[in-house]
Amino acid sequence: MSSDEVVRRRSRIVLGIALFVGLLLRIEYFRELILSPFGRHLILDAQWYDGAARLLLGGGELDPGRAYFRPPGYPLFLAGLYRVFGAHVDVVRVVQWLLGLVHVPICWAIARRTHGEAVAAVTAVLAATYGMFVYFEGEILTTALGTFLGTLAAWLLLEGDARDSLRWTAAGGLALGVASTIHATALAVAPAAFLWILFRSRRRWLAAVVLTVATSAPVLAVTARNFFVGGEPVLLATQGGINFFVGNNPQADGKSALAPGFAEADQTLRSNDEYRDTIEIAAEALAARALGHPPTPGEIHRYWMGQGLAWMHDHPKEAAVLLGRKVLYFLNGYEISNNRDLRDQARRFTPVLRAFLVQWSILAPFGLLGLFVPGIGTRPRLLLFAWLLAYAAAIVAFFVCARYRQPAIAWMLPFVGAGILQFLREVRHAVERPRRFAFVLAGLVAAFLITNPRFVTATGLADVTTDRDAPFHRYNLAVLYEQEQNYDRAIEEYRATIASGVPDPRAWLNLGNTLARTGRLDEARDAYRETLRIAPDYAVAVHSNLGILAAQQGDWREAIRRFEEVLSRDPDHRGALLSAGAAYLTVGRFDDAILVLRRALTLGYGPETTIRRNLAVAYLEAGLVEDGTREAELAYEREPDEVANVVALLRARAAAGDLEEAARLAARARALKPGAPDVERVLEEVLGPTEDSAATEAEEEDLAGDDGTDGGAGDDSPDEP
Repeated sequence: MSSDEVVRRRSRIVLGIALFVGLLLRIEYFRELILSPFGRHLILDAQWYDGAARLLLGGGELDPGRAYFRPPGYPLFLAGLYRVFGAHVDVVRVVQWLLGLVHVPICWAIARRTHGEAVAAVTAVLAATYGMFVYFEGEILTTALGTFLGTLAAWLLLEGDARDSLRWTAAGGLALGVASTIHATALAVAPAAFLWILFRSRRRWLAAVVLTVATSAPVLAVTARNFFVGGEPVLLATQGGINFFVGNNPQADGKSALAPGFAEADQTLRSNDEYRDTIEIAAEALAARALGHPPTPGEIHRYWMGQGLAWMHDHPKEAAVLLGRKVLYFLNGYEISNNRDLRDQARRFTPVLRAFLVQWSILAPFGLLGLFVPGIGTRPRLLLFAWLLAYAAAIVAFFVCARYRQPAIAWMLPFVGAGILQFLREVRHAVERPRRFAFVLAGLVAAFLITNPRFVTATGLADVTTDRDAPFHRYNLAVLYEQEQNYDRAIEEYRATIASGVPDPRAWLNLGNTLARTGRLDEARDAYRETLRIAPDYAVAVHSNLGILAAQQGDWREAIRRFEEVLSRDPDHRGALLSAGAAYLTVGRFDDAILVLRRALTLGYGPETTIRRNLAVAYLEAGLVEDGTREAELAYEREPDEVANVVALLRARAAAGDLEEAARLAARARALKPGAPDVERVLEEVLGPTEDSAATEAEEEDLAGDDGTDGGAGDDSPDEP
């Protein structure tokens, strides 16, 4: 066996060992994760993706009638898995972990092309054990699938180039195009791949055309859908504009992804369980306010992109400093999360994550060293290097966090392996080449300093280790406990969020909601008032919640005052319109009830049947029998088996003098809800006492006046009338 064959065999053995260790790591993390709140529940983007997949599975459509806000690739992937295996998120995790294991030999194969067998062996170990790959494979996010497809595209293109195969090149372009429908930033590397193809010696123009067509096919399919459905030529999705502004504005720190200055008005005591993307809500609401009309998705995208560019143009110095910080964030070894406190999760729920979080701070310096290992100009390495530059430029143009940086880590691993082996070679030959060793060591130390989060933070170059939205991470955990109805733990986490010292009105608002659910109403009111003090733009949500509290306690005057305050600020507020309608009905302000309920109906708020039924009552009490009858009939037609609709129509028929029909409806109401006291009470109010009820009343009067000596009451007499 030749020495080359021995090296290849050892490399394959290492690959096998790496896969086994990688499997054990994934099993252990899965065991820890499913026992934690983060394994039991989905939040934020993960909740949206799951909901979008279930919508598709049920025959629904994402963003009907308009361009996509997010690229559709990942919801389609989830919907496909749900259709085959059932709608279980743990199945998705297992599939993504299997893809993660397949990802290991792909990284190994790339390193073989770019650096040889020895570096490939090291790369396989790194790819199998890099903990943040494992972490994101367990998340219902685009990261794992996007990283896999990006690495697959790189390997297919390298193989196509080496084999002079247009089919492999087409497959690589197709993988890159599909990756772009998962996460649009992947498309940023396509021009680099095109230019790289043009520098090949054989069939370069034909290969470039094949690559372009294959990459464009999935992207243009989405673009065509956006145009024909939404009427706008949107390439993939419209979230790019608001994300650009989030990363480029006067308050931006380059790594936080908080919605720009907008209170989520649906975070009230009556909020539903459907997750709404707060970034999307803020983008649309604030753009509409600025433009003066309801904007299309394309207009929203252009508005926020323009806002970000305008700030950069007007503040070039600040923009340049921010850009420099984002570059440091991208190079740094710190894993920046934008929806979870990873260190807190590792401490309390998934201990193996502790080791995952420090890996890149050790590997990144060797990756920078590996970029300068002789041979960077070789054609295979040049593709990875060009992709790293293009992708880094795309990420730092927006904001940097671990989940968006992840695909670049996979392309960087061969350089990390090369850097590690190069340093070991220099150590072995340090005595023979002391100057060279000193130069390499100095470069490695400099790389450690540049990528070390504590050093960079201490120097003031960039505040890497401090998360401005850290309170939001504890807030998310509180939301999970609230979903489990573990209100005490939720309150504890909301208070921990508040105690961080960063004023976050969402924490105060949800703390008030949770306190209200546990009956601690005075404390809830205090929390709402504090919300309003630190964030006046939360007035709508706060007044709405205070109105609901007052209504629950029967203080209808205070409830109406609060709901009217909400409507003075937001005349179309869904919750306030519906709540005010119910409150007006309760206190007998029927004309006001009609106005707000008609408004809710015009705006398409639901539930429509309930609104029409309440409108029917309001019209009838106001003496408008014809209008009341019309609304009662519509409510009854939609839900004829709902006893409240039957009673509403009965009221209308009785008011119109059709007592025969009213009696028939009374019989139907009793059949739907036999013996229900509330139904009997309403029927008696509308139709008067029935024979049965009159007989019952007479019997009760006789019993009340009986002295117990007549009629043989004895042991058969009832204990109570």
